Amino acid sequence: MIRNKIKQSRILLTLFTFLAIGILCMNREIGSFPIVNATVITEQKEESKEKEESEERKAPASSVSYEIPKKQDVEKEVQAQQEIEKEIELPGEVEKEPQPLGSIHIRASWLNVRETPNGTVVGKVAAGEQYDYYEEQNQWLKIKYEDSYGYIFGDYGDIYDIEGNLVTAANIPEPEPEPAPQQPVEQEQPAAQPQQQPQKNPQDMSTPELCQWVLGQIITPDMDDFAKVRAVNKYLCDHMTYDLNYYTTRDAILLGRGRCQGYTNAFKNLMNTLGIPTDYVRGYAGNDRSATHAWNRVLIGGTYYYVDVTWNDSTGSNQYLLLNEAEFNYNRQVIGYNPNSE
Repeated sequence: MIRNKIKQSRILLTLFTFLAIGILCMNREIGSFPIVNATVITEQKEESKEKEESEERKAPASSVSYEIPKKQDVEKEVQAQQEIEKEIELPGEVEKEPQPLGSIHIRASWLNVRETPNGTVVGKVAAGEQYDYYEEQNQWLKIKYEDSYGYIFGDYGDIYDIEGNLVTAANIPEPEPEPAPQQPVEQEQPAAQPQQQPQKNPQDMSTPELCQWVLGQIITPDMDDFAKVRAVNKYLCDHMTYDLNYYTTRDAILLGRGRCQGYTNAFKNLMNTLGIPTDYVRGYAGNDRSATHAWNRVLIGGTYYYVDVTWNDSTGSNQYLLLNEAEFNYNRQVIGYNPNSE
């Protein structure tokens, strides 16, 4: 009996031993070691996450990510800044408005306004208008015209100083006085010789006689046709004043007054009296098509040359004297030639 119990005890002990060994092996494969490893990995992940969050909290103070601007954006920003700077007027860079030296009251019917003295025409001023002037160059006055400045010829207006005192009156020629008739001169000759007749009063002369009378004072034998044109142009510019109430050759010579028709009629009759073929031209000048204008065409050596005595007088220059067709008619429109004129 005792031996049987001991034998059973040994068998149970052996079974328990194998069972314990089996359990231990099972724990090694699926139990304790994998659980330990998962715990370690979980702790490492938590530590890594905490480290990242800490770095994120520090990032705004220590490192900032910038986006590199595009070239087009930079150019636009620079251009905008330059425009802003142009609009800002610094106190030291403000251009001072020039102070007027005086004023001019226009006396001629109209005057050309030029970009520079004797330069390109940019506009016109009319009789009765008044302008401040800021500069004077050889009788040319710089005035403020529209949004800029221009120059007019000062001889055709009354010039006042800054205090309103008249400095120079307009240089507009008055009609020449009639020459006194010459008294007969007794000749120490036989009684059969007639006495010298007194010179005829210009007022009693016909238009052809008036032309001969004028030409006898301004033409010399040594002049060629071009010189004769210049002499007649000078006579009319020096002798005449633009006046809308007069238009004939007699008005031009006897009164020294006339509108463009008067200048043109007188020039035509004087030149034709000299035997130089000259036409009266009627048309439009410049961009103004509301009113007609008149000028002359002269034939010298088989070539036509153009003269505008009216504009030569009003501008105080010979800008419109003996020009060829291309130079003269670039901005003119001809209506006709030699209308009924006097």
